[in-house]
Amino acid sequence: MKKSKPFRFREFTILQELAAFKVTGDSVFLGAWADFSGNKQILDLGTGTGLLALMAAQRNPEAQITALEIDPDSAAEARHNAAHSPWKERIHITEGDFSDFTAPVLFDHIICNPPYFSNQLQNPDERLRTARHAAPDFFRILFRKGYEISTAEARLSMVLPEQTFEQLPVHLWQLARKTILKTGTDSSKKLVCAEFRKKAADEPRISELYIRNRDGYTKEYLEQTRDFYLFAP
Repeated sequence: MKKSKPFRFREFTILQELAAFKVTGDSVFLGAWADFSGNKQILDLGTGTGLLALMAAQRNPEAQITALEIDPDSAAEARHNAAHSPWKERIHITEGDFSDFTAPVLFDHIICNPPYFSNQLQNPDERLRTARHAAPDFFRILFRKGYEISTAEARLSMVLPEQTFEQLPVHLWQLARKTILKTGTDSSKKLVCAEFRKKAADEPRISELYIRNRDGYTKEYLEQTRDFYLFAP
């Protein structure tokens, strides 16, 4: 697997040589967009490099973060990244499958950058396949088990393709907030950042944002992520 350079943020650095899934712009947006206010226990499901766990720790100084990762190499790298961060005492990396995961506490926020693809031709590399392709029952388990291991006021936040979002088996969760991310000048390429709650408002808050334009990252994207990117003004 091709090695990747460390990704340096304002307050932490991500090593990503071993991780099957590298730092992406939409994952950074999710970590900056998610509402961690008032959270005490956060679960980062499928942590990869540990990026979202670190972003949650930076944004909420009171939270304890459990980060679960199925891939051994990615979990090892996430441990390194957490251990070399200012919040190493509050981030706990666990290796394993969510289906077998025994929650140590009830979580009041579950955040996830899930495998994007379900029906598409699968990557021949086993680690990339696990990182990028959802098993047939992945989202059903995510929503049902996530509901069981979270508090009554819990949030569930994720980013995924618009087509996948429209087919989610949300169980008893209710959509509270949605931002449609247009990934380039071609507006047909869309992702969705979605926040679900057990108790949502009557109408979800919906917005749109372009990640990039012809000049690079948009002003709106950089404003959202300015606490993290070194190049953000």
